[in-house]
Amino acid sequence: MRRFKSTIFGLALTASTLICTATGGIAQNSGDGSLTVDGATTAIKYVYANEFDGDITIILTNNPIDREMIPDGVYSLGEQGKIRGLVFAVSSETKELLKGGLYKLINAIHFHPKWNRLGSIGNGVLTTSKFDANTLTGRVATPSENELAGHKFSYDISFSVSLKQEPLELTITGKTDAPSRAFAAWGTALLAGDMDEYKKHASREILEILPEDPEELAFGIEMQQSMFPTVIEIVSSKITGKKAVLAMTGRRGDKISDGTVTMLQENGKWKVNKQSWESSVTQK
Repeated sequence: MRRFKSTIFGLALTASTLICTATGGIAQNSGDGSLTVDGATTAIKYVYANEFDGDITIILTNNPIDREMIPDGVYSLGEQGKIRGLVFAVSSETKELLKGGLYKLINAIHFHPKWNRLGSIGNGVLTTSKFDANTLTGRVATPSENELAGHKFSYDISFSVSLKQEPLELTITGKTDAPSRAFAAWGTALLAGDMDEYKKHASREILEILPEDPEELAFGIEMQQSMFPTVIEIVSSKITGKKAVLAMTGRRGDKISDGTVTMLQENGKWKVNKQSWESSVTQK
């Protein structure tokens, strides 16, 4: 993990083989196959991809998922019995399955009281017919039944998924004074990946600690994007001279947050300076 000049950015799978072969007939962003756990078979129809720092997390499920729940909210949905499926991670550089993935996701989601994860992909094999910057098409399957902690499982799923990620949109309500509007513009730019607008609404202090290396900067922005709420209400705005403190509530998937943001007025313009967020998980 890279280190940054500031905490502004600081917000298990068993190794398997990768074989390239032909897989066709699957519409993009769909799955076709099943997961069987202890004799109970679940049909898998949906597939999602989440890229972060060169790793691609693939999520295969029986029910559709709100995009805001990916990737961190996936397991809470499993715990609620709303989805079953698989999660595995692939390196976009080597195109091989990873041993843990960026978020250390455990790959089989199934519903058992108080325990809903199988801790290993077992002897699963990923075969691909297309793997480029835009699309991953393939099949993930266990050649034989696996057993873990007294549970037997197997899976065989073909899938095709777009690797292009559309920017998330920010919904913001509440206060509309100048500092609040400036924060809204900054948040919108963050989720859109618009660095010119992002820097336009950031304080000098923040600009000074941004990494100079483009790769590290992109990594830091992506980290912020993955954690930033997508629905925010600015509850209060207290302006004292050239400083304003905004209190807000935020939501992203099943996570709700209370946030405090300090804004500074520089050259007549309000800029985002410091933020703190405290999150909790709620039932969706």
